[in-house]
Amino acid sequence: MRKKLPIGIQTFEKIIEGNYIYVDKTKIAFDLIENGNCFFLSREKRNRIKYVLDYPNLEVHLAFSDILIDFFTKEPTKKYKHQDALYDAILNKDMEGLNKSLFSLFAGISYTNFTKNDIHTYEGYYASLIYSYFSSLGFTLIPEDVTNVGKIDLTLKTDEAIFIFEFKVDEQGGLEQIKEKKYYEKYLAEKKEIFLIAIEFSKKKRNIVNYEWEKLLKK
Repeated sequence: MRKKLPIGIQTFEKIIEGNYIYVDKTKIAFDLIENGNCFFLSREKRNRIKYVLDYPNLEVHLAFSDILIDFFTKEPTKKYKHQDALYDAILNKDMEGLNKSLFSLFAGISYTNFTKNDIHTYEGYYASLIYSYFSSLGFTLIPEDVTNVGKIDLTLKTDEAIFIFEFKVDEQGGLEQIKEKKYYEKYLAEKKEIFLIAIEFSKKKRNIVNYEWEKLLKK
């Protein structure tokens, strides 16, 4: 039976009893506390305490992204070649190279990572791993980037360009969605090159099965 996402459920007991999907991040939390390089800032809002993760500097931010990559892939030694390839693809605005780099990244993740869970059936898994890789490279990222008509799954910004990503799992139409809702309009005033990128993943293959992109033509 496929497990459900624990939307709106905030207690561990209910998550386990209700057989909701649960990803154990205990090791990550332990590493954060043990290393002492990241800080949890508490803020009170509406009589409730909200904890926000913050970093003292860019070096620690990048190191934390590396920890997340290792957690998702279980293959820490292989991440460097993928980081180099992704970095070059973004800086060179090489969209086909980006496709090949992401495909290679997911192709190298062992099937044993999914034998006791169905995390690969969720869009959030693929989006989180891509976010972690881009974050480890120091790019400016805006996940769930809000517009007046909806949310962009991920926006990546460089000095010269803006990349708008839409992710789907076993569902097409990502590029059409970006164009139909005109997600790019909020960035037109920045006068940078804008790339629209739609990536479809397969639950069965656990990899990219459809990749489309367009460069927005300047008016």
